[in-house]
Amino acid sequence: IDALFEEVPDEEEASQDPVDMVSGEGLSPGLLFAALANKQSRVVGPLEDLQEMLEDGDLTQSELDNIYSANCEDGNLDGDSFVKFYEAIDDLFEDDDDDGDKSAAVGSKPVGSKGVGTIMVSEEGLSVGELFAALANARGRVGEKELTRWQELQDLLRDRDLLQSELDYYFLKNEKDGFLDKSRFESFYEDIDNLFEEEEDTKIDQPKQTLLKYLDELNAKEDRLPCGLQCTMREHKQVSRIVSALEEEETNQVPRSEGQPELTEEQVAGTWELLYTNSDGVSFHKGLSGLAGVLPGATFGGMKQTLVATRVLTDVEFVERINMKPENLSFDVKVIGDW
Repeated sequence: IDALFEEVPDEEEASQDPVDMVSGEGLSPGLLFAALANKQSRVVGPLEDLQEMLEDGDLTQSELDNIYSANCEDGNLDGDSFVKFYEAIDDLFEDDDDDGDKSAAVGSKPVGSKGVGTIMVSEEGLSVGELFAALANARGRVGEKELTRWQELQDLLRDRDLLQSELDYYFLKNEKDGFLDKSRFESFYEDIDNLFEEEEDTKIDQPKQTLLKYLDELNAKEDRLPCGLQCTMREHKQVSRIVSALEEEETNQVPRSEGQPELTEEQVAGTWELLYTNSDGVSFHKGLSGLAGVLPGATFGGMKQTLVATRVLTDVEFVERINMKPENLSFDVKVIGDW
């Protein structure tokens, strides 16, 4: 520890001894400052991340000189000015926001994008207040940039247990001037946490009507693919819960145990429109054929299956709609088989 705060050698000594480089990886601005500072608590030492940016051309010497000059006093950086210097460098690598519209995606900057040491924060073992303190910037606030460092939040987005639109809604609900202070962050945290509360085990009245209404609501979301392909885990669980209640209805004609009469082919023959699927394969390929996932501008537009039952045939035909832009380029994909 003491070696971190030794005086920086003069030019003659530096030419003889190798310079100890300091990496910002895994360090907060405060710890990074401590690693670079001399005994007078001023930063004069070299930073490995900056040297790499200069070598790679991601940062020019003139940019570095301008930012350094704007923040230093007497040729050095103290703790406060170093944090400002750090944030100014880090801001160079943020995605541009053309119009500054608050409806822009919150936390959409890719985690780990190149900057001065992106540090992920896990909430494990932390209270909400401690999590806020770990995420907060030098001004004691949490904004979009700080949310990209919250590990569990990014995991929820990656696994689609939380949608970007949901995150945006609750951030805009609680923020002030684009940031969350401690009390606003606690409210934001509670809103997100409430999304994952277990559903009460209450009886569902009219499960068929409830299911159809819920599926209509899911398919009405224009920012998502239809038929459950982009449902959150919470929505999948709710559908499963309603279906379980529907299975227990006395009017259910699908056999649930041995000894019950089986359905005949004639009873299920006909054309069926897909309203929902929890198939991982269909979700991954963005449809049945996979074409919507590989053709530029293509999106899954729905699917129908026709079951044919005669004395000699039990054929099935899937018709998948692929939407294109412009609309006149849209087309159907047919997949045939038997059942």
